[in-house]
Amino acid sequence: MYIIVYVDDFLIAGKEEDIRKIVKELEEEYELKNLGEVNYYLGINIERTKEGNFAFNQKNKIEEIVEKFNLKEAKPTNIPMDPNYLKEEGEDDILPNNTQYRKAVGALLYIATVSRPDIAVAVNILSRRNEKP
Repeated sequence: MYIIVYVDDFLIAGKEEDIRKIVKELEEEYELKNLGEVNYYLGINIERTKEGNFAFNQKNKIEEIVEKFNLKEAKPTNIPMDPNYLKEEGEDDILPNNTQYRKAVGALLYIATVSRPDIAVAVNILSRRNEKP
């Protein structure tokens, strides 16, 4: 059984009989509100596959980041970064200041950590330039 807790929200996953038992025990101490099968938690979309497994994605969070940093017109690609890319000194900044750059890299780091390990190396390379984007 798994119990995931964040402040006053929690998820319980496991065998149905075990879940019922723990919920009953928790209800003896706390007022609970059962929201049913989870589909979104802490910025993560959660889907159950036909096989009964869970699939996670952060499509909504990624779209929010794209909007926040005005990247809707950016060209999509199948790889996170050109393998030969390393920004050179003196290259024009894409973002207006270091703060915006750091926020963008931080948002991408969160995505890489939670659901997109495929972008981790690219985000790491970008984070090396936090002081001079």
